[in-house]
Amino acid sequence: MLRPKKHHIAIVGSGPIGLYAAILLKKRYGENIHVTVLDSRANSYERPGIIAKQAVQIINSSFQSKGIPEISVPDSRGEPANSVFIADLQRALLESAINHGVTLIQSSFAELEKNQIKTKEGETLSCDLLIDCSGESRAVARFTTQKFGEDSTFSIQTIAENPLKNHFIAYVHMDEENSKRCKILDLNSQDPLVYAKAMEDLREKHGWKEFAEPEMVVSKWTKEGEDARYCFYFEIPEKIAREDIKVQEAYLKDLLLLKTGQSIVFKREEGRLKFLPFDVDPKYVPNPVNTKNYAIPVVVCGDALMSPEYRFGTGVANGVRCAIELVDAIRVTPLELSIHAGQYNTAISQVIQSHLKEVTSSYQFKRNELANRDLLEAFSMYKKGFIKAKETGGEQLEDLEKIERGLISLADRLKKSADEKFRSAIEKKNKQQHFKSDMKEAELLYKSALEIYENYTPSHQSSSLLHAEKSKIYSNQAKVFFHTDRIEDAIEHAELALKIAVQYEVPTIIKNASLALENAYNKMLSDHKQNFPNDKWLEKIELNEKIANIATKYLEKDAKPYLEEIEKLRQKLKEAQEAIKKEVSTLKKETEMNDSPLDLGNLL
Repeated sequence: MLRPKKHHIAIVGSGPIGLYAAILLKKRYGENIHVTVLDSRANSYERPGIIAKQAVQIINSSFQSKGIPEISVPDSRGEPANSVFIADLQRALLESAINHGVTLIQSSFAELEKNQIKTKEGETLSCDLLIDCSGESRAVARFTTQKFGEDSTFSIQTIAENPLKNHFIAYVHMDEENSKRCKILDLNSQDPLVYAKAMEDLREKHGWKEFAEPEMVVSKWTKEGEDARYCFYFEIPEKIAREDIKVQEAYLKDLLLLKTGQSIVFKREEGRLKFLPFDVDPKYVPNPVNTKNYAIPVVVCGDALMSPEYRFGTGVANGVRCAIELVDAIRVTPLELSIHAGQYNTAISQVIQSHLKEVTSSYQFKRNELANRDLLEAFSMYKKGFIKAKETGGEQLEDLEKIERGLISLADRLKKSADEKFRSAIEKKNKQQHFKSDMKEAELLYKSALEIYENYTPSHQSSSLLHAEKSKIYSNQAKVFFHTDRIEDAIEHAELALKIAVQYEVPTIIKNASLALENAYNKMLSDHKQNFPNDKWLEKIELNEKIANIATKYLEKDAKPYLEEIEKLRQKLKEAQEAIKKEVSTLKKETEMNDSPLDLGNLL
């Protein structure tokens, strides 16, 4: 007779979801299983950040439905309200897990061979099921992919490309005076001169490449008689992640100036994980159950299954749902432990796909904003700042030069963004898709870039490079107008582009503008015949003469076909004129006859 076996489940990672899964497993299977949680920092409650209290409510609601005592997590007593520290949530879950008989080993996962786990501290333990809840590190999944390569069931894939993936967390303290001044302003409340200067400091001093403000999430705690405590999450340039702390502090100071319009003094909080960069580059594991590479099943859950996006606030909720489905898919009998992979995959697919869609949509929206609205908003602020600095004069000369440099760079970004929108519109038009909204965006971006070159670059007006850029924009605007059937506007802008390009010797634009003009003239002739009845030969001749001039002078085309066409038109004009003369003469004779006096003698 076979003897019953006490099965061993090992969980790598003592974050909220790893501990939550451990509690559910012990509650369901009790003494039939042994659950071990491995994490070298399991008793170290240093994990930074806060989450909405709703996460605790989700966990307690689940516990209540399963007869598990609720956990108590104190409110952070800060701003935003109804939030808890992640470290406090972890502490409460760890206490509950231990009370349920979960074993805690303060060691780090190193490798897995068959059913044997080896830790970095040199320990070895066997298990019947291994669950990877190690968060973004994905310790087990990553080890498996490195060990087995293409033969691994696991693969770690990027959910979507984050346009700004470098982020920072900073815990700082401020005295009462600085805390009162640390109020994040919306764009309309900002002093445009202070804003433009601060943005240029971020760009010139720190390498921030965008014209959008770095996104910032703020939490604040105050106690009477103590300095205010702040936690800032914010976007950073890539190079700031590699700089020393003093440079990182300087970046935060300049960022707060941009956000508040005030010079804020703060003191960095000491401690591990209190002031450091991190990446927001969300990934997921498409096939979370591995029954191929080891003697035991290995499963991925929690943040290791799919990275949360901290700005969404859905990480714990998604993790709880997946952990519940994982426990439901595990089968434990006196003789065997197994997992129903298909059930788990099906049950969590909706959660995963919903998260993937939300992340992808969010990053695409941000990418579009960086290339459109954010540029236009920056132009509005820089323009106002430039005018204010110019009106102030004197000591503001240096500020004026700084803002002008920023405007030159902004004009280039506007033009490049407009080029991308135009190309996108053409692709859509060729596929017979709706394209006019993209054309409209391109038109506005080109117009803004042109306005900068014409009105806000006084020290560059003699630069041939600036005029070359203007000619490019005029030429591109002509193309936009051509494809939206605004032919007269297309001709006007192509003529301006050609005039500037010839004056400043820009060969590529001379050719592009000439082609744009040729196309516009031809379209006026061919697509609008109703505007050219047979008696409009002079207009036809004039347009053909313009086409001939452009084609032969700038496009190196043979003049003969154009001259022959003009000659035909002139001949038709001559014939039309002779026909008109003949008709007029006939009408004149008829009129004279009708107006002659009657011969009454013949009637008598």
